[in-house]
Amino acid sequence: MEMLLAELITKYPVVLLALTIVGLLVVVAQVVVVMTPSKKDDELMAKIEANPIGKKLISIFVSFAPIQKSQKGLELSNTSLGKKE
Repeated sequence: MEMLLAELITKYPVVLLALTIVGLLVVVAQVVVVMTPSKKDDELMAKIEANPIGKKLISIFVSFAPIQKSQKGLELSNTSLGKKE
């Protein structure tokens, strides 16, 4: 999967931009879910993360985000091009 993404990014740089934007939206959505008092969105996020495919997609998108969610809050990502440490 990583090889496919790396090849796509090399051929089509706009793919990196799209993955970065989607990753940023996913991270912001995760933060909003935690911050809102409603439990309905928490249940929806838990349902998505309970699905193995949903969990993998979220982790892929988050790996491209320029900011990451941590226990302290949002931090700049020290990963580049979706590579994990």
